[in-house]
Amino acid sequence: MKGLAGWPARFFKKMESPEDLYYSPEHEWLRIDGQNVFIGLTGFAASALGDIIFVDIMGLGKLIPRGGVYGTVEAVKTVYDLIMPATGRLLEINPALSACPGLINQAPCGLGWIARIALNNDEELQGLMNGKEYAEWTGRFRRLFNQSTHVR
Repeated sequence: MKGLAGWPARFFKKMESPEDLYYSPEHEWLRIDGQNVFIGLTGFAASALGDIIFVDIMGLGKLIPRGGVYGTVEAVKTVYDLIMPATGRLLEINPALSACPGLINQAPCGLGWIARIALNNDEELQGLMNGKEYAEWTGRFRRLFNQSTHVR
């Protein structure tokens, strides 16, 4: 998320950061559920993007390195690269997103998951934030926004 100038306050409303997720600085989350590992876009990012109208995932079946682009989401006025939070093989794309990409806005950490992966290296999880750390990290954006738009 580059630049804060001109962002409406709705971008900085309180976002849920569930503790059972891992978070990347690129506003991606990762959830381990037994043998399944799901990834998606955070509520903070989904809110900042606005209404998501299209999702394009690339590399199904391929190993995508941490930090690699695995797809894009298109909002009304922008296209945003999806960045892999940890190295993994893309196994499945959320089938519901083709008919309703707005699920990412409605339930970003739930039904709006983007892909299921096979995690390649568990050690990479150590470089990700937990829910509390992510909430504090995104709180910096909110504070910067509030400072830059304060009318004296």
